[in-house]
Amino acid sequence: MKTLKIYLLAGLTCLLSSCLDTQLYNEIAVDDFFNTESDARAYLNGVYGGFRDRSARNYIPAGEYAFQMLNEIAGDGLIFGPGAQSGKGSQYEKAEWGIDFYVTSSLWNDLYLAIVRANIGIDNLGKVQTNDTKLVEQFVAEARVARAWFYADLTYLYGDVPLITDSKFDLTSNPGREPKDKIIEFCISEILASIDKLPESYPAEDYGRFTKAAAQAKLCKIYLEAKRWKECADMANEIINNSPHKLVSDWGKLWGVENEKNIETIFSISCLPPRYQHSAYAAHFHPADFLIEGGGSIGWDYYRCTWDFYNTFDPADKRRADMLTSYVTVKKGCRRQLYTERSRSRWRRRSDPEQIPVRSGSYRLDRRYGCRIDPFG
Repeated sequence: MKTLKIYLLAGLTCLLSSCLDTQLYNEIAVDDFFNTESDARAYLNGVYGGFRDRSARNYIPAGEYAFQMLNEIAGDGLIFGPGAQSGKGSQYEKAEWGIDFYVTSSLWNDLYLAIVRANIGIDNLGKVQTNDTKLVEQFVAEARVARAWFYADLTYLYGDVPLITDSKFDLTSNPGREPKDKIIEFCISEILASIDKLPESYPAEDYGRFTKAAAQAKLCKIYLEAKRWKECADMANEIINNSPHKLVSDWGKLWGVENEKNIETIFSISCLPPRYQHSAYAAHFHPADFLIEGGGSIGWDYYRCTWDFYNTFDPADKRRADMLTSYVTVKKGCRRQLYTERSRSRWRRRSDPEQIPVRSGSYRLDRRYGCRIDPFG
């Protein structure tokens, strides 16, 4: 019996360790992956991840490296606040950067990562074994629109860029740049070839994927930037007259949480609760002592709108009403107001404890930061 126990123990040890192949695999070769419809859906989700990766930096957050913030800071309506001055943010505002400046290099890297992922999908989604060939065509069309989207935004920021459309391309070959006009023509042709393969809408679980109208809307903006006015107008009218989208009657309620996924939203990059998958607009725009709902504060004082921009809006404009020129602080009974740079007032307390002037500039705090990001807004 004693010998039997020893043999059993030795056998179990062999079975649970060296006698089994315990090598773990964390990667699947491309040629082995695209087999089923579920494989295709899983990979396509990764293509859409290009709007958030890496660490959700491309389009979702309000960091200075996000696409929309790079454009805003380059314009005249937004400036960096005190929260950004201690870092490298002011270098971008003053156009003092080189090729190693993370603000201007990170989005380049992230967009090309998204393009490579789209290229792999475009080249391999058609290998999926299914009787629903139209669905596979739709998957490929979604990947092509995503790639065109990324390339259009890439060339808007950097001008002439390398055009890589082959998933087996040797990334170490140092490809040359292609003219911006060629990149734009490529984006237009890709979207035009894909529009009719996309659906009008999706079930709720697929919210955030490209519909026909979403592709048309991006194409409309590409035409606009290229000053192709008639094509832009024609595409816009196609959306207005033939898509399921309509304007929300009350503009002031458009960005409310209760109106998420409203009929006016053409394409939405959905935010998720975990870190780096959510909207961080409130934190970037709030002053450090901004009282948030439920008490407490979260604010980095990173961006400010200029008074010149604020004053371009007519006082009767509903959009102006959604820009906060004063706010309640975490200190009970206090409200801070903003004044212009020209007044250069110092901090002082007025007779009314509700009115305390603050530093120059105004905060562009419309309701967008509280719900979703709409690239067409």
